[in-house]
Amino acid sequence: MGIGFGAAILALGVRLGGLDSGPGGQTVRVVDDTASIAELLNARSSGGEPPLPMDGHFLVREPLDEPTARRLFPSLAGGMVYDPVCYYRRAPDYVGRMKFPEHHRGGWAVRTNSDGMRESKDVAAEKPDLRVLVAGDSHTDGACSNAESFPNQLERLLAQERPDRVVEVLNTGTGGYHLYNYLGVLERYLELDPDIFIVAVYGGNDFHSAVRLERYFMHRPAPDYSRYPFNRLEERLGDTMTIIGAQDLNQEIYFYNNPGDVSASIDTTRSITLEMERIAAEHGIRVLHVYLPPLSSCQPHYFAEALRTAYGALGLGADELNASDRIADRWIEFLRERGLPHADLRTAFRAGDEPYYWRTEHHLNVAGHRKVAEELLPLVRDMIGWTGSRDGDEEDR
Repeated sequence: MGIGFGAAILALGVRLGGLDSGPGGQTVRVVDDTASIAELLNARSSGGEPPLPMDGHFLVREPLDEPTARRLFPSLAGGMVYDPVCYYRRAPDYVGRMKFPEHHRGGWAVRTNSDGMRESKDVAAEKPDLRVLVAGDSHTDGACSNAESFPNQLERLLAQERPDRVVEVLNTGTGGYHLYNYLGVLERYLELDPDIFIVAVYGGNDFHSAVRLERYFMHRPAPDYSRYPFNRLEERLGDTMTIIGAQDLNQEIYFYNNPGDVSASIDTTRSITLEMERIAAEHGIRVLHVYLPPLSSCQPHYFAEALRTAYGALGLGADELNASDRIADRWIEFLRERGLPHADLRTAFRAGDEPYYWRTEHHLNVAGHRKVAEELLPLVRDMIGWTGSRDGDEEDR
């Protein structure tokens, strides 16, 4: 059964294969949807002007019916189901197994609860003392067991610090998600009344995936791939295209082909951030914005051979493929200027003394998930006013 794992809206859909019988830990494959989606975008771009944002809103978007969502999101297949709010989500009550030799147990069970979350238990019927909702892509979803994902590790750390409180951290991370999906997750689960919404933006592919959907909403034509068409990339890079391409290079090459979309991505990221903040404020929810960096920007020394192979095959260097860091810098600056709680994990990852990504397919490994949870713990604690001991101050709400 295929599960979306970091899919691109345009050109490349990366899917998790073989949950029950994956051969040798092969978790991703590349699907070229360039022609189909280009046809959709070009036809739409000739059909009139885009709508203007509504009063009090910061971005243009619209509902997607199921056939359109299936064209725009290659991950909407196999173990995914259509959702009118966040476009798709994991199928509920799924149980499977992923074989993965690099994992210390040779793989992990993949379980979802009745809401399709990567949780082994259903959402608590009674509101706990602290409920945290986490949105993210396949890195949040977890190339690991449910218990090893950073949302579940964060839940344990919070509960250990305050055993007198009931804590629930819910992992809605889903392969192929990006910023528009994260906004949809917030809207879809407002009825759960979370205290904190953590949005984990993965810098390796979220930015270009979001700007491609922005092209659809804004009636812009298909992007340009003439300088580095994806079929040539796959020929040049082979297996490297499937692994590091899906996690990092696809986005860099997208912006190399379409440099004007760097500013469009910055604007889209800001607009979605403001819309999240607006909706959350209306419902008394605090938002924690988290930047998960790709390995090329924070731990390249652990993956030097793969990066050297990729750059050599492309005839390009890291100084020419650095759009992700530039966009991330502008977003973090935007958050800082507005005093919005955030975590830029590049510094912590660069200072780490062990690799935080699987060597075979470059998602966060178990150590990476642990590091994320440890870095988020004091931020969440500060947001809710917990001191970290049951004898400390009460929540400041």
